[in-house]
Amino acid sequence: MLNYAKHNYRMTTCGLDKLEILSQGAIFDLTCADDSTHPGNIAKKRDFALGNLGEIYTPKPSSFVPNDSYASIPGVAHVNNCGRPMPVLKVLQTSHCQFNCKYCGFRKDSDFPRESLTSEELANTTFEMSNAGIIEGLFLSSGIGETVRGTMTNIIDTARILRQKYKFEGYIHLKILPGSTVDLIEAAGQFADRLSINMEAPTESALKDMAPNKSIQKAIVDQMQCIETLRRKGRIPRRVGQTTQFVVGGSDDPGANDRALVVAAEYLYRELNFRRVYYSPFNPVIGTPLQDRPAENPRRSYRLYQADRLLALYGFKLDDFIFNDSGRLDLDTDPKELWADAHPEIFPVEITRCEKEQLMRVPGIGPLLAKRIMEARFTGGLKSVDDLNKIGRVAKKIYKYILVNGRKGETEKSPVLKGFEEKQLVLPFGGG
Repeated sequence: MLNYAKHNYRMTTCGLDKLEILSQGAIFDLTCADDSTHPGNIAKKRDFALGNLGEIYTPKPSSFVPNDSYASIPGVAHVNNCGRPMPVLKVLQTSHCQFNCKYCGFRKDSDFPRESLTSEELANTTFEMSNAGIIEGLFLSSGIGETVRGTMTNIIDTARILRQKYKFEGYIHLKILPGSTVDLIEAAGQFADRLSINMEAPTESALKDMAPNKSIQKAIVDQMQCIETLRRKGRIPRRVGQTTQFVVGGSDDPGANDRALVVAAEYLYRELNFRRVYYSPFNPVIGTPLQDRPAENPRRSYRLYQADRLLALYGFKLDDFIFNDSGRLDLDTDPKELWADAHPEIFPVEITRCEKEQLMRVPGIGPLLAKRIMEARFTGGLKSVDDLNKIGRVAKKIYKYILVNGRKGETEKSPVLKGFEEKQLVLPFGGG
């Protein structure tokens, strides 16, 4: 709990009412690994989706509690940073926008309140909140103001003032607005730890279905390629990584199915060295053209996250995934288990002798457990199934696919995820 008096926090530069409005537009963006299972974050998303901006925040006289859904300071979100929750200010530079994305509450034709912050106001507010111990970083996105260049310049200036004037050393994630030029991208990369452009959909036709003003190639992929080129040439620091987000279930176009999403993610990881790809299940927002569209089953995003990790960490390729006739992943079974069950000629694997790559293909074995198994083999500490249980947390489903010195262990069917209720707002985990 953060004590109001102890931290002596005062919102001197921009009012809490402005921050409340500008933080609303950023709550659905997962590209900073938002901990979306956090009760406070879910409550904010639900309120916004129902068309409620809520009462303008009034600080309690005794304390601020950033991880409480109602007592929190507007804009404070919790992201996963190396396994621990890290509070960041998640906010828009402006909620004005020239785009008319059909799913967005701040689309050009919506009647939601509009606000903007100058770069100096937002930098000062971020510094004050950091200095008070309320946040450790900034996630800065924005609507498109009068021009892309003008709005992107304001975003860059906010980060520049933080770094140069206030000597801010915390985490900064900046959104690159679609259509940004090379000079703007390079400037943003000088002050950020992470850059992202939301792809939203994996194909041109699917994107047009949700965001008619955007273009996959011209406004998005070209900028992504530019970021990676600037990194390789040393014009952006190598530590600056890229992320993006897809809206899952916002379009019925065949180009938005799971297979298309996996194809796109494979390209982003292989060719552009992406740090993460996020999959946000569609949830309708009152007052938008898609307000009557049903919410997407969050299990679909969960399976996509599993497939995504297999691409990024386990050496899986597109051909390793099993899709149905509609290009969808199976909702009830882990895609890694489906692959293993389709290759009986490989399993069970003798884990005391196999290569690490084979270990990583075993359902239930991830990078950490694989490393521990390899270490136990080296020290002679892996001779039986009981030894396996001593070296790390082991899921029971593993035993179906392994041998330990020629012996099988117990087996258990993989558990099925709990059922989905359409009206329930359940959001996927963030990630590391």
